[in-house]
Amino acid sequence: MLNNYLNLITSQHRDKPRYIGTLTALLQPYQDIFDIAVFFDEDFDMEYAIGRQLDICGEILDKDRLLKVQITDTYFTWDTEGLGWGQGLWKALYDPDSGITSLPDDVYRRILKVKVLSNQWDGTLGDARLMYDLIFADTGAMVVIADNQDMTMTVGFVGLPNSPVYMALLRLGELFIKPAGVGINFYLYSNEPTEKLFAWDSDSDRLAGWDEGYWGIEVKMDEGGN
Repeated sequence: MLNNYLNLITSQHRDKPRYIGTLTALLQPYQDIFDIAVFFDEDFDMEYAIGRQLDICGEILDKDRLLKVQITDTYFTWDTEGLGWGQGLWKALYDPDSGITSLPDDVYRRILKVKVLSNQWDGTLGDARLMYDLIFADTGAMVVIADNQDMTMTVGFVGLPNSPVYMALLRLGELFIKPAGVGINFYLYSNEPTEKLFAWDSDSDRLAGWDEGYWGIEVKMDEGGN
């Protein structure tokens, strides 16, 4: 935009550096405002926002990045299963030595998506599965939901990233969509997207029987979880 205005200067003034400099100084703030406005939506889009911009999204949704309890055994460590490359978190400058209390952007973004989609949910199991697939689309993870017909439900994750952070968030009840008044007994999940959870008389992209389905890992919800 700035160059568009400078190109309008007539020939008799284009060779005057101080004149050009004065106009540039006067017009530059408007160019800066325009640049901010162009990228404003993207900077605060939950899919692309990082750092403080993502915190603003959380403030709008009333969902803080900070956790009430510390998640331990999360930092990257050599030769430790579940904490190697692509699994453990890098310790930030002000993080506690024993674990994290502030979620990294990629995990925090997922929590915010849970909040948004739960507000849009129509209350059916089919719609809940679609929403979970959206929340974990970048990981390849899928979800299986069973209505136990006793005001409880069972949620099974297939291919959820094998991370202490996700395990802790499951225990805290931060990663589920459910109707009000309905309890969740436990979560089961297998580690790899290619694995299927074991189920009797089932054969789908998420469930399989003997010799194909894997026994899931049971994750008990902490007392006081959502």
